[in-house]
Amino acid sequence: ITKSLNLTADNLYPSHDWYKDFNDKNLNNLVEKALENNQDVKIALSRLKQSRTSLKINAVKYLPQFDISGKYEFSKLSKNAGLPLDYNYFQSGFDASWEFDIWGAGRRLTEQYRALANAAAANLEYIKISLVAEVVSDYYNLRTAEEQLRVAKENLTLQEKIFNIVQQKYQNGLSDELSYKQAGYVVEQTRASIPDFQSQITAYKNALAVLVAALPDENFMSLEGSNPMASSFKFDLKKMYQIPVTTLRLRPDIMAAEYNLIAKNAAVGQAVSELYPSVSISALAGYQSFSGRKLFSSDSSAYGYTPVVNLPVFHWNALRNNVELQKDIKEEYLSLYEKSIINAAAEISNSVANLKNEYSRNNSLRLSFMRIKDVLNLTMEKYNNGLIEFSDVLTQEQNLLKAQQDLISSNGTIYTYIAAFYKSVGQ
Repeated sequence: ITKSLNLTADNLYPSHDWYKDFNDKNLNNLVEKALENNQDVKIALSRLKQSRTSLKINAVKYLPQFDISGKYEFSKLSKNAGLPLDYNYFQSGFDASWEFDIWGAGRRLTEQYRALANAAAANLEYIKISLVAEVVSDYYNLRTAEEQLRVAKENLTLQEKIFNIVQQKYQNGLSDELSYKQAGYVVEQTRASIPDFQSQITAYKNALAVLVAALPDENFMSLEGSNPMASSFKFDLKKMYQIPVTTLRLRPDIMAAEYNLIAKNAAVGQAVSELYPSVSISALAGYQSFSGRKLFSSDSSAYGYTPVVNLPVFHWNALRNNVELQKDIKEEYLSLYEKSIINAAAEISNSVANLKNEYSRNNSLRLSFMRIKDVLNLTMEKYNNGLIEFSDVLTQEQNLLKAQQDLISSNGTIYTYIAAFYKSVGQ
């Protein structure tokens, strides 16, 4: 683990442009806007800057400290305090202090804050990865809802035409009431599905608006080109098995957990160093005088130094308890690190299985849709020849609509599972 202390998180991660394989300009624009404007990214970036500044501050705590000081003092003694005396006192000098890092407290402090800075960098990358995956999922869920709405409206138009025909036949006594009622039922069932799709479209547009830090507005984005949900995306499943073994360890959330563990381990070392004597020295070199005109003369020069040794003797066991506390905290972060690895392995396994199985399901749904179209055509032909009841036609119409909606939903699910796969491998 300690070897990773020297890693620079800025250069570790692969590019997150896998979504460009979809060749969708609408999606590309949304992702670029999200990475540039998203508030979570800005917050994570701010925290990274804070952590790097904290590293700069704490990395120099055990180095010599230098100050330049100037002092003027006026005093008038009381007559009842002895010989009355008024005096001016001038001092100017150069102060230095240094606590020797004998037991490595300073080095451990620097190690701790360097690890925290790297953890913040890893967290920023993880937020970017999650953001890209979320934009992709919401975008294709939006396009799925749009395509399902289009299909529902298209089927509604067809069903209304059939209903009008049946209604006319019923009014002329050429069709029974059952067929008339069934045709009306199918029309209203399809019409009832439309508001749900419209609500989904609004919800996904608003979700995307939040991700790109834009006010929810129907016109915040304009989509160009055909809807990709009309067909399934051809993803090379072999890519899932070409990911290097090191990918798991380089997942940003795992690296963040590792860096946090390093920081807590360094805190243990710092707590242990407090059990031992500390040695420091302070020094002064400058000028002292009761006359401002003589302050910088050679006779006014003064210097001194003060070595200090501090040995903790009795602190009611607070220092040792602090060591135990830091060890317990380190064990907690060790468990969190191990948990993150196990969870990441499970996510990768699930994403691979989900994508592979969804492609198998998608193939079956496509065959099902093609066959139910043929069934509906044959059913209509039989009905027109008076061989079957109208209810059989309506049943096949409903089956066709369901098969078409299921296929569109599966096409969209493939995109979201691809996004989940790339997120699971930290890309």
